[in-house]
Amino acid sequence: MKLHILTIATLIALIVTTTAVAQQPTKQPPKRNPNPAFAQVEDVPGLPRVLLIGDSISIGYTAHVRAMLKGVANVHRPLTNCGPTTRGLENIDAWLGDGKWDVIHFNWGYMISNTWDRTTKILLTPTMPVVINKCQVMNMNPI
Repeated sequence: MKLHILTIATLIALIVTTTAVAQQPTKQPPKRNPNPAFAQVEDVPGLPRVLLIGDSISIGYTAHVRAMLKGVANVHRPLTNCGPTTRGLENIDAWLGDGKWDVIHFNWGYMISNTWDRTTKILLTPTMPVVINKCQVMNMNPI
């Protein structure tokens, strides 16, 4: 009889505990503040337009560049991690858009194999010449 009562008491305790845990609201992780690098930029008329295209490193310095160039230039970036140049080739047209850019700064990771352009003396990733050509076709002067 004692064993039977102990078993029933254990079952009741288990049911009560399980029910209490099941009824507790699930905790939501704290909301993170949006990354200021991905903030929309309202152009100030008359200021040059700068486009930063790059990987996670460029995300890290975008807000600082905007702060340093406040009142000097309108600093934009795509609302994503632009990753390596291979992703750049897939998305460059969308990132450049229809707007006029005074400066386009590319910073794709160095981890992609690089080549040295003997004519321009620039270290290029294998896909970078394609990106430069697209800029030139759009009457942009890559530097």
